[in-house]
Amino acid sequence: KPLLIHSYPTDPLIAEKIMRGCLLSGAGWSLGGSSTLIDPAWSPEVEKIYRIYLPLVKSVFGAEMLLTPDPVRVNPAGMVKTEIFRSRDKKAYLLSVVFESDTLVPEVKLSVKLPGDCSRAEILKMGESSWQALDFRREEGRLEIKISENLHCCVIRFV
Repeated sequence: KPLLIHSYPTDPLIAEKIMRGCLLSGAGWSLGGSSTLIDPAWSPEVEKIYRIYLPLVKSVFGAEMLLTPDPVRVNPAGMVKTEIFRSRDKKAYLLSVVFESDTLVPEVKLSVKLPGDCSRAEILKMGESSWQALDFRREEGRLEIKISENLHCCVIRFV
């Protein structure tokens, strides 16, 4: 069953934490709308956070979280949090990537083990609405990916 996060975020930092949580859990979001509470006004800053994150969160909403051993290795360790999903239509795998550090490390390497095969990878970057081709190489049954910029958050789709 899909997970839904319901909140009245009045602070941009809380709004961003909610959206990052949605990315790592495949959750949906609900903002306000309760018939028993008066909805607080959204600040322009909170609305901006939602608009930036919305394409990313929509891409993983309702996807099936995959519980496989050692699905993603990150180098350097601790730079990002990740979660891997099977898309709602079962035609792709999705990898949510949430950066945890503001360091200027020039690149993060991801080593991904999928339960199935793929022929291409695409990335949806924060603040963008269209997928872009992403290079990867195969090594010892894993897909090796380099992300050479701090994207804050992104979703990688394997088709």
